[in-house]
This record gives sequence, C-alpha cells and structure tokens, in this order.
Amino acid sequence: MKEIADGLVRAKKLENFRILNCQCNTGCLTQCVSNIAFIPNLKAIDTYESTAYAFSDADIESYLKVLKISGSIEYIRFSK
Repeated sequence: MKEIADGLVRAKKLENFRILNCQCNTGCLTQCVSNIAFIPNLKAIDTYESTAYAFSDADIESYLKVLKISGSIEYIRFSK
C-alpha cells in the first residue's frame, strides 16, 4: 500500500479518487488518503461499496486534512 500512496503524491492530474468494493482492513488506506491532499486537480472522492472499510480516527483525520488543504474538492461520497 505504501507504493500506491507514494505514487498518488506524483499524480498531479488525477481528478477522481475512487475506492470501490474495498476489502481492506480498518485504517489501511490512511496514508493514501493523506497523500491525495496534495493533488491540485482532485475534484471527487468516492468510497462506494467499501463494506469492509471502517473509518478509524486516523482515516477521519486524513479526510479532514484533504478538505483543509485541497481547494478543488467538489464531491465526497462515503457510502456502503
């Protein structure tokens, strides 16, 4: 997961970040979410149908970081 998170920092043209049908353990995406805060064109974050993904305190802090840093977010969906 660290390699993916590191790659997201360099994805400057990424506009949509989707976590679909995720079967991850709680908190494993925290680093990825933290790194998407530095993507200047990011417009949407979607966690649709990620039933195994439960938000930890670290995950929530990561999403708050994204909202504080990124000025381009238009849409966030947290759904089951």
